[in-house]
Amino acid sequence: MRHERQIGVLILPSFHYGREVLRGIADFGRTCPGWRFTTDPWRLSSMSLLSRLGPCDGIIAIESKGDMPHLPLRAQVPWVAIADVHRGPGPRVMPDNEEVGRLAAEHLLSCGLRHFAYCGYRGLWYSDKRCAGFCKAIEAARFQVNIYPSVFQDDREENYRVEMSHIEQWLATLPRPCALFAANDVRAASVIHLCTRIGYRVPQDFAVVGVDNDELICDFSNPPLTSVDLNARRIGYEGAALLRRLIEGEKDIPEGPIVVPPRGVVKRQSSFMFAAEDPMIAAAFQYLREHACDGVRVADVLRAVPVARRTLEKASRRLLGRSLLEEIRRLKFERAKELLATTGMSMSEVASASGFTSQKQLADLFRKELDTCPTAYRRQSRHPVR
Repeated sequence: MRHERQIGVLILPSFHYGREVLRGIADFGRTCPGWRFTTDPWRLSSMSLLSRLGPCDGIIAIESKGDMPHLPLRAQVPWVAIADVHRGPGPRVMPDNEEVGRLAAEHLLSCGLRHFAYCGYRGLWYSDKRCAGFCKAIEAARFQVNIYPSVFQDDREENYRVEMSHIEQWLATLPRPCALFAANDVRAASVIHLCTRIGYRVPQDFAVVGVDNDELICDFSNPPLTSVDLNARRIGYEGAALLRRLIEGEKDIPEGPIVVPPRGVVKRQSSFMFAAEDPMIAAAFQYLREHACDGVRVADVLRAVPVARRTLEKASRRLLGRSLLEEIRRLKFERAKELLATTGMSMSEVASASGFTSQKQLADLFRKELDTCPTAYRRQSRHPVR
């Protein structure tokens, strides 16, 4: 007879992160036929749901036990937290926030920009970590980051107008063009709205990147918002997998948090630009970014934009720190990783859509850059290998 497990899920689907985590938990639940989930998406808080939660064998929650005092006795069961807004003790799965910041920096550096800014929330740990990863990468490229001195920790209505006024004043102090990284998509969308109201252009004056890849927010922004995908669905999957290990009494549970890397940068128009003092150089690099995966060669770029190859090569090394051929290869490789992580395309289709001449060429580059193969990368980017 199959043993059934009742799993309490204290995660609200109010935001994209929560919905994606829930999808990941459901993905893992399908591998455990005896699991039954208890949740209530209409409750206003995890605490109110917890007060109504019946007997269960384990709990997956946004908060850790330490963040929820006076827990009822029935909640003293295996518990996994899947967020890092709070840093209570206990088993936890969380996004790699420093890597989130590094990816945003890498993307914005590839735009040839020289001025950088970060707009986050005061005192929120995940915001501070994303800022740290961003600053470390930017400073390694010998640039500096102007950090917004946030007034409030959140976007509650009573604080919103004051905070927006402060951000507007801060934006006016920044040199342009500027690459701006925001702690999440909500903050980034607010920045884009303020830029429009002030009269700044996005991305020409401010290239903006957010976090979460909330498609509703990103697509409703004008222009659409580039965002780092946290891989929240995998975070939910990992959280459920960790809970099963706890329920089954495994002893080798990690003492520290399980950290899940982001899926990558989802590029949209808010950062679709290349900054260079010479408009012909900017046009050449813009052409390169748009056509790298079409099998374009350096000679094709030079035919499309009348600029000397030596001039363009020198600009590439000065602005990007790599040659034109290296930039073409990087753009193709990033496209291949994106397609592997987000689509069901075959390997031959991924290779063709990314501008590679064969699956072997794609596989060779994966082995060289990541010491893995495209199939393993796809599997790992979606669900952990167990």
